Amino acid sequence: MTSSAMSPLAGVIHALRLARDWWRNPGGKQGRLIILVGLNILMLIVAFTTLIVRHFDNTVEAASAVRAEQVSKTAAYQLQLALFMVDHGLQRAERRVLEVNGAVTHETLVLASQFPEHLKVNLGFVNSSGDLVAAMRIPKVEPLRLLDREFVRPHFAGLVTGTYVGRPVVERLSNRWSLPISRAVRAANGNLLGVVIASLDAAVLGEMLHDVSLGTTDILDIAAPNGEVWIRWPRYNQILLSPIPQSISTDSAYIGASSEVPGWPLRIEVGLDPARIAAGARPFQMFIVGGAAMGALLVAFFSALLFGKTRGATLQRDEIADRQKHLLAMLDAIPADIFEFDAKDRLILSNVQGRMSFLGSLGRTGDTLREIMLRAIAKRSPDRPIDESAPWLKDNLDFFKIGGSREERDARDAWRRTYITPLPGGGRVVLRVDISELKRGKAQLRASEARYAELVGSLPDALLTIGESGRVLYASEASTEVLGRAPTEIVGRRLARFVVERDYGLIMEGLQRLRESPDKPQTIVCESVRPDGSRRFVQIKFKVRLPASGDARPAEGTPVQLTAVVRDIHDQHMLAQKLDQEAANLNSVFEATGASILLLDADQRVKLANHAFLFLSGATQDEVVGKRFDELGFGAIPSVNFDQWRSAGRGRSLKPVEFDVDVMISESQRRVMRMTANPATDQNGVLSHIVLI
Repeated sequence: MTSSAMSPLAGVIHALRLARDWWRNPGGKQGRLIILVGLNILMLIVAFTTLIVRHFDNTVEAASAVRAEQVSKTAAYQLQLALFMVDHGLQRAERRVLEVNGAVTHETLVLASQFPEHLKVNLGFVNSSGDLVAAMRIPKVEPLRLLDREFVRPHFAGLVTGTYVGRPVVERLSNRWSLPISRAVRAANGNLLGVVIASLDAAVLGEMLHDVSLGTTDILDIAAPNGEVWIRWPRYNQILLSPIPQSISTDSAYIGASSEVPGWPLRIEVGLDPARIAAGARPFQMFIVGGAAMGALLVAFFSALLFGKTRGATLQRDEIADRQKHLLAMLDAIPADIFEFDAKDRLILSNVQGRMSFLGSLGRTGDTLREIMLRAIAKRSPDRPIDESAPWLKDNLDFFKIGGSREERDARDAWRRTYITPLPGGGRVVLRVDISELKRGKAQLRASEARYAELVGSLPDALLTIGESGRVLYASEASTEVLGRAPTEIVGRRLARFVVERDYGLIMEGLQRLRESPDKPQTIVCESVRPDGSRRFVQIKFKVRLPASGDARPAEGTPVQLTAVVRDIHDQHMLAQKLDQEAANLNSVFEATGASILLLDADQRVKLANHAFLFLSGATQDEVVGKRFDELGFGAIPSVNFDQWRSAGRGRSLKPVEFDVDVMISESQRRVMRMTANPATDQNGVLSHIVLI
């Protein structure tokens, strides 16, 4: 077989046979040394390749975990914004329903609806009887019973206040899966007028949340606080019809992360498909492995050439020359810059890719690295003194001597990673790989982080991150409005520095409760102090920041950071104090009068009794409240007057009535009591309660 007809594999086998023959026959120490050197280089290539592939795998995995967390947070804040807009729309609808006193029509809902068009929200109204009587997208609706719906029952039972998010259902009118968001409408006296319902189309919501840099095989869940998954995209129709066995953030088949939806009892859970991520990284890994394989072949063929040279046979020298051509062809096929320098820093080998590069095009075989660098300086900056480029020249020559790897931008503005590996005998192999795509990926990640920071900065509440030492590590831009201080004035200081001294204990107690139960957020209300000396009441909600693993409780010894959400509630707090004071004043009048006073409801049952009556009757508040007046032994309101009050029409004035009763105070003492019963009506003119003096 001639050398020109040999395949690369056949060349390796032939080299191994030569090595075996030399090891057995008198080939001298030189032959054995060549074999040992070749094996060492092969092991170096294998070890070097293994380290690169493993490092790349770790980098991809870590970047994927960070990306999953960022995606979950971005989706959580998108869902928060959507729910925030729906909540404000429901509040507007509530005010409209109060204006029409519960007499809601299709036109009422159309006028009340101000939801963003892209959310495709359908607005409906359930009256106080539990019937759907109006819907925004259907002009005429036959009354439809909805008391059996999970998102309606809690309002009628008085179990919730404010806006309530129910589990996904199929709308009976549109036959589409939707996320119901409901809010009770109550009159000033507390009577339930009905419930306004906003149905958020699950498909539209899924498209909005799934458009956060997720792939077609990635999964996004909306989960309830108890861990139950309500909606899964992109297969939400099938998932909603059957229970989900496992949360995607804990599924080992995905790279998962989850985030709370701020202000709502929901979680966003994201699962990235490892197969898709691995497929994206596989070309680079194959490139590294292929380069290593080519390097191994290079070593094998190079060893074969040395074997042939030591034999001194002309035929073998011809075969070695032919194998060199094969090796050069393989090097030329590698899509990376490859250079080899000898012990005196002279260029002895370069592949086609290397010669096409900026430095390679200026170098010739036999030139030293310094000569090539000087030629590059002259070509890049012909009018620039050579002394100005001396630091750049020294840095590159030092790196060449020391070896290792580093990243840099070349003359064509492309990012490359350079590996310099020492060779036995003092030479160097230089491998340069284009990593521009990887750099662009990192830039995109930084841009995503910047968008997240912009989203946090748009929130009205101040968001703080507190380190284990108790000092603020991060403060959002809203701190200027909420605390009266710029973020730069807050970072590095303790949160207690910004509240009045008497509230220090509240912060310490809240933090102590958080240490005892890190999975339960703690909320306190305290008074903040601004730089100008003014004070405002704020609400602070502390929460432990979950580690990257997603565990609810950090492992022992793990540094713990806290998230603090600070909200300005000064106006609400002052209003509550005013209402409490007014209630105290009213109660003092109620108790200070010498007359016995009872407050009855429309059924003559006692709701409240003052101390004068309790002293007169010898009973306690608990023994009196809830009983009918005629069961207390103090007579009864004349039935004629009471029936007139109950049957009076809208707008009629109800007159009080006076009557005398003979009351037995004790076994030997009776009293004649003069009773005055004053009826009161609600805004509809219906009897609501009776004041009995």
